[in-house]
Amino acid sequence: MKKILVTALAVVSTSSAHAEWTNVICAKPDASHWDWLKDNDGNQVTISGQEGIATLSNNYEFSYFGVSEASYRSAYIQCRNKFTTEHVPQPADSSLSIWKVFQVNKPNGEQYIAPGHFDTSRPFCSAEIWGDCIRAGG
Repeated sequence: MKKILVTALAVVSTSSAHAEWTNVICAKPDASHWDWLKDNDGNQVTISGQEGIATLSNNYEFSYFGVSEASYRSAYIQCRNKFTTEHVPQPADSSLSIWKVFQVNKPNGEQYIAPGHFDTSRPFCSAEIWGDCIRAGG
């Protein structure tokens, strides 16, 4: 199941404590077109942050990559300049990666999920909640 263009969600999230790196793609929010964001030398642009998983109100999960607001704005401007005003930056480790979005961390501590396309998955159903998973289609 896929969800399109998330601007505001109430989420429960977890992330690692150490910085990680990922590549950046520029994509239309409906995923109809994407390409790697590259610098002037043709190298793929990378961004530092932290992987995380968020839970939607229907208990489905999606992956995000948490970055500073300054890093996100830089990637956002580069995507708009190199592609169209419809393209937004999204994290990707390879062309076979699942669709993820950026979680933007503002200097005041607030966070938001940036627009983009993402994949969702049902969390593993344990024996204790199996009945709930069956009713939900998991």
